[in-house]
Parts: sequence; structure tokens; C-alpha cells
Amino acid sequence: MRRFIRRHGGKEMHLVLNLVMYQEGPHAIGEIIRELNRSGLNIHYLVMTSNYVTREVLAPSAVAAFEGLVKQGVIHVNETLVMGSQVRLDQRAEELRELIRQVLSS
Repeated sequence: MRRFIRRHGGKEMHLVLNLVMYQEGPHAIGEIIRELNRSGLNIHYLVMTSNYVTREVLAPSAVAAFEGLVKQGVIHVNETLVMGSQVRLDQRAEELRELIRQVLSS
């Protein structure tokens, strides 16, 4: 991540990272978020609280913990319940497409 930011910092770019909100262990996102906080990049985080496959919903405390890590950037939380429904998954995909269009046009 550091090497990528050094190489591309200051350039106009769009980067999509898929992060799982692990708080502990080898895949914890804390250091990645701290690095992004220091990067100076214009960051928009898209948080989807509903899992399609396992039908789990991200707890508000997990979202709050993530928000506590982010010092630079904008967090967009999508709370559309998908819960194994293709119709709802399509709905959320359209909501995310619209949000991305708004972010890219601003």
C-alpha cells in the first residue's frame, strides 16, 4: 500500500479496495486505514452492512469502530438488507452505482 501511494500520490486516480472489517488478526484493517489517512488522497469508503451469502448484518458498533479509524475521507454506509434476495442485491447494486456516479462527478 505504501509503495502504491508513493508511486501514484498526487495523480488523479480512482482506486477500489475491497476491505473486510477485521479488527484483529493478520487481516486487521487498522494499519491500512492509518496509511490511507496519511496519504492525502480523496477517499470515499463504501460500507455495505448486509451480507448476501451468510445473511449477516454488520453491527452498528462495527461501523462505529470503522468510523473511529477513518480520519480522512468520507464514509458512505449502505444499509439495504440483501439477505439472499437477488432483487435486493440488484437494488443495492443500483444504489451503489448511483453513489459512485455522484462521487465521480463531484
